[in-house]
Amino acid sequence: MIANRYALGELVGSGGMADVYRATDGVLGREVAIKMLRATTTDDTARVRFDSEARTLASLNHPGLVTVLDAGVHEDRPFLVMELIDGPTLAERLRTAGPLDAAQLDVLGVQLAQALGYAHANGVIHRDVKPSNILLCADGRAVVTDFGIARLVSDASAHTQTGDVIGSPAYLSPEQVNGSAPTTAVDVYALGLVLLESATNVRAYPGTPMEAALARLTTPPPIPDTLDAGLADLIARMTALAPEDRPTALEVAAALGAPAVEDPTATAVLQLPLVEDEPRRPYAAILVAAAVVVALAVAGLAQLGSDPVEASSPSDTPTTSAPSATPTPTQRATVAPVVKATPKPQATAPAKAPVKKKAPAKGKG
Repeated sequence: MIANRYALGELVGSGGMADVYRATDGVLGREVAIKMLRATTTDDTARVRFDSEARTLASLNHPGLVTVLDAGVHEDRPFLVMELIDGPTLAERLRTAGPLDAAQLDVLGVQLAQALGYAHANGVIHRDVKPSNILLCADGRAVVTDFGIARLVSDASAHTQTGDVIGSPAYLSPEQVNGSAPTTAVDVYALGLVLLESATNVRAYPGTPMEAALARLTTPPPIPDTLDAGLADLIARMTALAPEDRPTALEVAAALGAPAVEDPTATAVLQLPLVEDEPRRPYAAILVAAAVVVALAVAGLAQLGSDPVEASSPSDTPTTSAPSATPTPTQRATVAPVVKATPKPQATAPAKAPVKKKAPAKGKG
């Protein structure tokens, strides 16, 4: 029993520094996810990051971000209580069902861009946006998870040493590879790679972490000619070499057709077909895979001993999520085996997700 309130259930995920359990809230009688720092973790930096994640999530409230419910310390182990999410990661969705179609891609992009835009407006940079850190909920939401290495825009320390880079090599921005201080533009860059991967089911920068990290310094991500011209141009701008040449997250949402709404937390609804020949299994609301730390010095890069990443296996190995017991206060829709979106109210039947693309001027990248 955690904090005389939460009864731990099965272990649903493990990462480098923490474990995630299904649990029951004895006070409210609901299922939750509990992320606990592993007892064997003695690294002070891991504890600092864990505490930072709790504070960061507690400061945010958006349907596209995982909701934190409680936090505390049990037997000298910090824990974080979160909502449970029902659905696979984007990484699993791509692996089992292939690339997204244009309508799905638009809705996904709008949701993720709006969620990141909200975080940025509140001074938070995620720093590890990737398919395995995005959950696709049964209610249609795409939720950004794992703020374990997020940092405040104003935080100069960022829990790393000068010249070090933290994040997942395949989705790092060029400035992260160079060891520069990250800005909100790093999340826009990573989102551009996520959208490209979602459209093609191919990771833009495969290979070892070293190869993947170095490649983006000289080579823009390959964007196929078959991609919609407006979307291709947007991704090219999102992945521009210079961070100042990239659009903001909210500009990305607008370019993908996000309608103007009075409620800044409003989000479109993404509905993806489930894979019928595979049983559903639970996944934790927060992905507990520890952040892949790539020690990349400004003057040189230390070789990492990791297995190469195949271009045909575009997404990181997913971890866990689990059924949602705490719905976020936003408009929901019934799950259907087709792609739909929740447009602004109309008198007719629900329409397909907005596919209103802008074709802004070509940028660098």
